[in-house]
Amino acid sequence: MSRAESLGSYIDSLHGELYEKVVERIPQYGDPQPHFARLAKMWSAVLNHDVTPRQVLLCLISLKLLREATTDMWDNIVDIAGYAVILAEGEDGNWASGDD
Repeated sequence: MSRAESLGSYIDSLHGELYEKVVERIPQYGDPQPHFARLAKMWSAVLNHDVTPRQVLLCLISLKLLREATTDMWDNIVDIAGYAVILAEGEDGNWASGDD
């Protein structure tokens, strides 16, 4: 198997699991943008410092990177990619308010 085929295989596998984690969970957990906006408000209250949804996602990615550094698990990679997708979606500045 060539390097390109190997990478393609990982991407295909990651795509399937990302779809499951991000898209298929929306009916169960709701839209991720308002969820992370609400979480940012909660962290802001706990830390007594303004926290943005972007910072929440970066912190969660950091947590998964730490876990991956100490426990080599595919789930960590899938979670990092999922958080990155949500982060990229919010980069247009249109984060849902989380007020609902």
